[in-house]
Amino acid sequence: MASVTKNPDLKKIQGEIADQLGLDLRGETELGRAYHLKEYLRKKKKILVILDDFWARLDLDALGIPLENKKSEASSTGEEQMQLKILFTSRDLDVLSCDMGADEKIPVGILEDEEAWTLLKKIVGGEVEKSELLPMATEIVGKCAGLPLAVETVAKALKGKDASAWRDAVLQLKRPCQESFTGIPANVYSAIELSYNHLEGEELRQTFLLCCLLGHNSSIKDLLSYGIGLGLFPNVKTTGEARDRVLTLVSNLKSSSSLLLDGHSNDWFDMHDIVRDVAISIALRSQHWLSIAAEDHIPKGGSDFKWISLQKANTSELPDQLECPKLILFYLDSKDPSMKIPENFFRGTQELRVLDFTHMCFLSLPSSICFLKNLHTLHVNGGVLEDMAIIGKLASLEVLSLLQSDIVEVPTAIGQLTQLKLLDLSDCTKLKIIRPHVLASLSKLEELYLRNSFDHWDDGEGGNQRNASLAELKDLHNLAALDVHVRDVQQIPKVGLLFERLKRYKIFIGEVWNLRGSSFKSSKILKLELNTSISYSHSIFVLLKKAEELHIEVLKGFKNVVHDLEAAGFQELKYLHVKNAPEVEHIVNSSVVSVFPFLEELFLQNLDNLVKICHRRFRGTCFGRLSIITVKSCNQLKNLFTFSIARQLHKLKEIRVMKCNNMTQIVGEELPGVMEIAEASETLKLSELRSLQLQYLPKFLCHGNEETSDPSSNSAPLFGEKVFKFSFIQYIGVHKKLNRVIRRNLVKIYYALSKESMKITT
Repeated sequence: MASVTKNPDLKKIQGEIADQLGLDLRGETELGRAYHLKEYLRKKKKILVILDDFWARLDLDALGIPLENKKSEASSTGEEQMQLKILFTSRDLDVLSCDMGADEKIPVGILEDEEAWTLLKKIVGGEVEKSELLPMATEIVGKCAGLPLAVETVAKALKGKDASAWRDAVLQLKRPCQESFTGIPANVYSAIELSYNHLEGEELRQTFLLCCLLGHNSSIKDLLSYGIGLGLFPNVKTTGEARDRVLTLVSNLKSSSSLLLDGHSNDWFDMHDIVRDVAISIALRSQHWLSIAAEDHIPKGGSDFKWISLQKANTSELPDQLECPKLILFYLDSKDPSMKIPENFFRGTQELRVLDFTHMCFLSLPSSICFLKNLHTLHVNGGVLEDMAIIGKLASLEVLSLLQSDIVEVPTAIGQLTQLKLLDLSDCTKLKIIRPHVLASLSKLEELYLRNSFDHWDDGEGGNQRNASLAELKDLHNLAALDVHVRDVQQIPKVGLLFERLKRYKIFIGEVWNLRGSSFKSSKILKLELNTSISYSHSIFVLLKKAEELHIEVLKGFKNVVHDLEAAGFQELKYLHVKNAPEVEHIVNSSVVSVFPFLEELFLQNLDNLVKICHRRFRGTCFGRLSIITVKSCNQLKNLFTFSIARQLHKLKEIRVMKCNNMTQIVGEELPGVMEIAEASETLKLSELRSLQLQYLPKFLCHGNEETSDPSSNSAPLFGEKVFKFSFIQYIGVHKKLNRVIRRNLVKIYYALSKESMKITT
């Protein structure tokens, strides 16, 4: 799903779709990205692409959405293929009919009175019917005119408020705003503005308006850097504290008012297009915000402007000097990336605190930037900047982002930014040079991001260093967040002081950075790709011990994940992915009391010699929070767990087993003498299980259905594959809430299990 918006940005839309598909489109032109996206979608049999918020015709071919009729292809080749489905949404039905040529048009109606009343009660609580609020609540539902967004925003704004707040809400809705917006009824506008007015505190209201400026599917990191630059969080001391504050504010805007929505991953947020239009109107009044898209010039007489946003603007040229003494935020993303900025442009904006150039190409920044003594945040993202020496004069700068910029070398002038707290050099794929001691000069640096970027670290030995070494970073005593790619594990400092201080990290050790941002589920992520054996390293030990998400590919010299890699049992790990490691024989081969106490997801693939997931019996807990287990192409594995382990899987929701040639059962027999008497009579109850997928398991043992009298006992599809019968499972419990698809096939499982005198509880 991706948002199109009134001013479509093809590259951003392509990126949103690619992120959700796990497809890497970095470093391509729009044409090249469209080609790769189109080829990927053509290969998929089942996929639904949702394009939200259309305002006018969009060239789907240029975007990378194939329009060929796959059904006709299937008929000519004889192969079964599914047609790609595309769902458009728009405020204007004519846009879908005339501009996009949609095959079917589905008008979305309003709520019936009873439905609207039920929605309000669900949010504010059923006691509203028995209190003095009832007549006011009834009137508010009527004023919302059956529009879900209006009902929800008003209800969340009034939840827990006294009668005076409800009376004021009725009054505001009786006097709807006269603002005119395409497709937004006046009562919806008033409902959203009412919700905004009920936000507690200026900090929360300012955050909401900043979210509106950033637009659809924006990152928490951008909101953080803008907030720091504007001084929005006066009572925080570190970027980590500021991030926690931002996450709390965003959570409040989602849960208490519905003014924000979830983004396509944890580090992003979104905003309903109608809510954003109302927010823009509020910002125009309260922040003296000038937002230019269709206009081709900045109007004169803008001395009161505080925010100026030129987003995908048609502006062909800028005035020689911008006279806006109150301006604190300037954003430029022109349709013409080579647009010139006059040298004296910023002379009249000396209060500027946030400056953002996106997708712009500069030989150098204008000389007047040196007058910006109050500038705290500078973004030069996704563009070209050949000469950055002047950046060293920005003595107050706290946040510098060169994300996706076309730079080859980090200028030594950056070392002069002694107040810098956050430096983002992510996705600078051409970056090859960071001179020694430049990073070490940033004594106040708290966050350094080099994701999918610089990886030419020096080993720190000898006197002919061309590049920085990781050892330099240990002197950055405030460093708490680090994203970094290290090709050679020998470049990791032997002493772990640097990594012990980190509270957030994404560290990839291996040849190529290939972790997609959408897959990140936690704040401490480590990926190991070890083609050579490594000696003991305290730094690696620290990273493994603290990791919450661990990806292992190619593990030379290790047969066991727990004991050989981390003997303590990964006490903080939540997500473990192990693939392409042919030497691994066991995931767990240790007798420690507690193993994986917080693990939620286990993914194993292409482990040719994996014999057992758990090789030993545990006296303590193991996999107690495991929710999802996926096993693919592990051809020596005969079962997932023994009964003594499976009985601890109280949280297990999904089981996926695919292409395991020797897999015969899910729960296997214990070793002789291991099962205790109490366990022998115990029933295994996987009460949370929702999904079971068994695919391509040629040795999964079964007994013929012809022996049963059940008329529907022939093999039946289960998640697209055959239902196999479990011959050696001794006890299994199936909860009544099991997914409908599974329940429909439950009789098949029952007849299979009954042949072995197994119990089924529903």
